[in-house]
Amino acid sequence: MRILDRYTVKQLVPVWIWCLIVFIFLSCIIDLFERLDDILRYHIPVETVVQYYLNFVPLIFVRAAPLALLLASAFVGPRLSRYQALLAMNASGTSLLRASGPFVFVGWLVTMAVFLVNDRIVPVTTQAYEQVKGEYDAFLKKNFPKGTDTTWLGQLKEWIGGRSEMRGGLAETRQETPALLNSDGETFDEVWQRIKENG
Repeated sequence: MRILDRYTVKQLVPVWIWCLIVFIFLSCIIDLFERLDDILRYHIPVETVVQYYLNFVPLIFVRAAPLALLLASAFVGPRLSRYQALLAMNASGTSLLRASGPFVFVGWLVTMAVFLVNDRIVPVTTQAYEQVKGEYDAFLKKNFPKGTDTTWLGQLKEWIGGRSEMRGGLAETRQETPALLNSDGETFDEVWQRIKENG
């Protein structure tokens, strides 16, 4: 590999790694915020959450690595042109097609890495990921019937809607309903008591 090739690879690989890290981080953060309400509501252990996302990372890598490489190439190419690196390559007799060789080489390496991760690691981590996710879904199905709105507002609406028909069985209903908290830190029992006192 020539000096110019090594220079291009050294410019491309760090940018690709940073793009990949950003994609993985954003994917985990978005998924975490989607499940954060349930994690806090049911006091899911931190170890379970960490295990869930550690098994989630290889799947994100397989999906995000090609896109991260595309963005890295789109960033490095104009930067080489801006700092006259492409002009220097052309002046030394290197064609534009030959100058794109390092990009193709890194792309080939990334393709092999994605293939190996997808073939060796993803099946194992996906099985563990689906197991943790299945336990989480089974917990929700056990505590909430199918079609039940698991949000705090949905549970409160359902509770208020049935109060006129379930006055006799209110105690049983309150015992079966989880003590969920609203944004003010009130449980269902506290909110229900306040609704009764206000008529």
